[in-house]
This record gives sequence, C-alpha cells and structure tokens, in this order.
Amino acid sequence: MAALISENHKGQAEQFPLLITAEQSMAALADGALLVDIRAGAGRVQQGYFGVGIAVEKSDLLTAFSPSSRLRRQDLPSGKPILFFCSSDVTAMRFVELLRGIGVANACNVAGGYQALLHAGIPLAGTVDGK
Repeated sequence: MAALISENHKGQAEQFPLLITAEQSMAALADGALLVDIRAGAGRVQQGYFGVGIAVEKSDLLTAFSPSSRLRRQDLPSGKPILFFCSSDVTAMRFVELLRGIGVANACNVAGGYQALLHAGIPLAGTVDGK
C-alpha cells in the first residue's frame, strides 16, 4: 500500500496516514482495507449505508478495536488500513487519534466523511429500514 505512506509530525515515514482522501480509500478498499461507519444509527437510516465495510457504534469503538480488549473484533485486517468515517471529519478524526494512541496504528480518517465517499463512487446498499 505504498500510495498511503506519509510522514508523521517528526518527519518520519508512517505506513498509514492519519487522514486520507475518499479516492485513496477506494484504492485501499480494493487492496483489503476495512471501511468503518461510525455514524449514529439514525444517520445510516436517513442517509443510507454502503455495501462494503461495517458499522460500529461510537460507544463500542474502543472495545471493538483496542489491541488489549478481550472483545476485540476478530475480522480486522492485518497490515491494511482501517478507514473510519462519520458524517464529517470531526468525530471520526477524534476516534482515529484516540485509537492510534492505544496502538491501532492502521486507523485512518476519511477526509470529508460520508459525502466524500459517496461522491467518490462507493455505491449505497440502501438504508437500514430497507428503502
């Protein structure tokens, strides 16, 4: 995933950048990355959800992704980015920074969130209520 190598604040190479574009996300998904929707359930009902990735409630993020959690998800990609998005960049960025602080080095925030992914061409699968 050489296209996603960036520099950290100390000028050192970092395999997974903190913030990536929706277009970079599309390429990363094709290469095995995991897309994580952290919008509230009501947002997924109203706006729709993508046919790829998973949805995780914000209250479950630390349990689901922490390396030290006994309830950590078992389907997390190894050596691939985990791409978090919300309705905008703000909430996802906070969680990505928190997750990186506890050792989830492959956590990335998708710039522009849901709308950017939609405009990049990730197809909607529908809404939670089936519409």
